[in-house]
Amino acid sequence: MAKFLRLLLLSLCCAYTSAQAAEPSPQLKRAVDKLVESQNLAQMWPMIIETSSKNGAQQIALGAREAIDKNADLTAAQRAKARAIIEEAAPQMAVEIDALHRKIPVKALLTEMAYAVYPKYFTPSEIEEMARFYSGSVFPKLARFQILSQEESARTGRSADTLFSKYVGQLTQSETASVVAFNNSATGRKLQRVGSAFTKEAQMYLFSRTSKDVDDVAHKYGLLMRQKFQKAISE
Repeated sequence: MAKFLRLLLLSLCCAYTSAQAAEPSPQLKRAVDKLVESQNLAQMWPMIIETSSKNGAQQIALGAREAIDKNADLTAAQRAKARAIIEEAAPQMAVEIDALHRKIPVKALLTEMAYAVYPKYFTPSEIEEMARFYSGSVFPKLARFQILSQEESARTGRSADTLFSKYVGQLTQSETASVVAFNNSATGRKLQRVGSAFTKEAQMYLFSRTSKDVDDVAHKYGLLMRQKFQKAISE
């Protein structure tokens, strides 16, 4: 069930696009508007930003550490200095990525994504059913569990899926029953069938929307770290 729940949450975590969709039908517009309103972005977005910013900085730092480790010309002492410089820069990178993410017009971009992607996989009625589930009391907990599992995975290296399953165990019996009921519905079963393709397309939108800004941060700090490293080994 945990894997299914993570599919439900990906529409929130991957909902960013700069693409322009065709004018939606009135029924689709009503369904999408309900879906967007059900996401509780005002509460969840700050937590999503914080997690994604830390993860982005960690990925940049990981790439830098791997480059250092592959450089056979460096001594052990030089590698240690380089790693210290990388660790110092990571929090600063996270702050800059965070600032970039906070400029994203979340609701508008989520709406655009929903118009562009959801109709490829779901009917307006199915979108409305998902919106009803998202509007319930269980979804905010699941969204919080998703963020907590990603944060813990980044800290510990443990599987995010395994950690998410652990947090899902905190649901009450009635909350679990409501999730199972949606899981067994026609819309829930369809979501399980098309979830991988839907997720991939949503993630491509996210990548196209944010990759250049993050690349610019990586390039900036790559140059700064190189300058600091060259100065450190020359002393």
